[in-house]
Amino acid sequence: MTLGQLALRFVLDHPAVSSAIPGGKTPEQVAANAAASAIPPLTDAERQLIDDIAPAALP
Repeated sequence: MTLGQLALRFVLDHPAVSSAIPGGKTPEQVAANAAASAIPPLTDAERQLIDDIAPAALP
C-alpha cells in the first residue's frame, strides 16, 4: 500500500464520506488511486497508529 492509497483508504473509511475524488498526473497514479478502493478497511490498530502520529484536530 502506498502512502497515497493509505490516505485514500483512511478517507473512504470515514462514515461521513461516500466518495473521494483524487487527482493523478499519470495513468499509474490514477490506477494506484483507484486500487485504494479495493484495499480492506483499516483495522482499529492501524487507525490508532495513524492517530498517534497525527491526532485529530477536532474531538
